[in-house]
Amino acid sequence: MNSGDRWLLIVIFAFRLAVILLPNTILQSDPDAYLRLAKELATTGVYGSVDPQGIPQPTAFRPPLYPAFLAATILLTSAPSVWLIGTVHAALATISAALLLKIGRSLKIKYTFLAVLLFSLDPLLIRQSQLIMTETIATTMAVITWWLCSLRCDESNQHLAAKPDQPKTTYSVTLQLLMGIAFGLATLTRPTAIVWLLMIILHHIVQP
Repeated sequence: MNSGDRWLLIVIFAFRLAVILLPNTILQSDPDAYLRLAKELATTGVYGSVDPQGIPQPTAFRPPLYPAFLAATILLTSAPSVWLIGTVHAALATISAALLLKIGRSLKIKYTFLAVLLFSLDPLLIRQSQLIMTETIATTMAVITWWLCSLRCDESNQHLAAKPDQPKTTYSVTLQLLMGIAFGLATLTRPTAIVWLLMIILHHIVQP
């Protein structure tokens, strides 16, 4: 990335952190019980809730990746921290923006800079990042998966053009492994990621 890209990402991080921390509403509500699950995970080691007898009961009520992130922040600070959770949300949004830059540049999209700027100013993403909700991390996992898929496509095209009969390289196998991990983590954030995986598998089956 050039210096302009780096400055853009710094501004995006600062902006997203400011819009999260200044309203100071990130821990005011927990409509989907992610914070409650995170607290129980951090204190009892069980992903679930405590029954009236005080016994932790496991649950599959919500996908576990986001509560696990929240539990990690609680373990670091001994209590839910607006600053730490806000910083994690802002960092995830910045990672998404950085990878969108890379994807846009690899696809030779002319207005990549503008697309990333509009993405970072999206009102829905900004609002959800101010709440204990999965949209921020789910978006990041989707972009990471997209980026890995784009790298895999580029590598596959180069391989076919240069040495179509040669076995797969270590780089190719590693990319496929990372794609699988990314899809797995995305599914643990939002199960709808399974649909993307099935569509990509179908694409590889039917492509010439």
